[in-house]
Amino acid sequence: MPAFSRMKSSIPLLTDYTWDDTFIAWDRAIHGGDPWRLLQPLLGYPEVSAALGHLYHLWFALIYVGPLCFALYVTDKHLRLRFFLGYFLTWTIVGMVGAISLASVGPVFLEPLLGDDHFAEQMAYLHAANAVQTIPVIEVQQMLLEWYAAGDYGLGRGITAMPSMHVALTSLYVFATWKIDKRLWAGFAVFWLLIMLGSVHLAYHYAVDGYVALAMVAVIWAATKPAANFILNIGKSSEVSAAT
Repeated sequence: MPAFSRMKSSIPLLTDYTWDDTFIAWDRAIHGGDPWRLLQPLLGYPEVSAALGHLYHLWFALIYVGPLCFALYVTDKHLRLRFFLGYFLTWTIVGMVGAISLASVGPVFLEPLLGDDHFAEQMAYLHAANAVQTIPVIEVQQMLLEWYAAGDYGLGRGITAMPSMHVALTSLYVFATWKIDKRLWAGFAVFWLLIMLGSVHLAYHYAVDGYVALAMVAVIWAATKPAANFILNIGKSSEVSAAT
């Protein structure tokens, strides 16, 4: 996580944020308009926004608690190995390579960092809703801006939108829990949907950030199957060699 945070904070030193206009155009082409506007009749209530903000923070349990659960309670060696391969590949490929290659700031930071007020109305709603019902992410967004301005590159700092790591990591759990318990899988599928909706509604991401993240993790998850087979077969061969 320190390595990821350092990389995330260093994006402006490695490249320019040049993809936002493209992703806005993709969103509008796919959805016929800005996705947040389409969701507003459903989600545009302070209580709903606050609930999604709390769920967005609950996601951090997937970073720290989830891997412990897989390490301690998943007895299927193959599935456990696939999860951990997927976990580290997701952070590396989606979170690092993807973030640098597709550098963008996202709706919330578009105006303060790039001078584009395309999402000013969305941000006005979120700040007005926050005055009625505390939305946890609003304070975090302000802190991220302050850290960015101060050049503070500590843990949890940095600004990047595409691909969405919130959607990517949740997608990994959806894939990984399918063979464990269908009820657990259904719970993560619902959580995935709420994170996806929240990422757009709370202005962190364009909708395409989530779509691309899901597609990338699907490819990663497919690749973990032969990779896990290969690693486990090497282990079996070593055991046989040692026994003989």
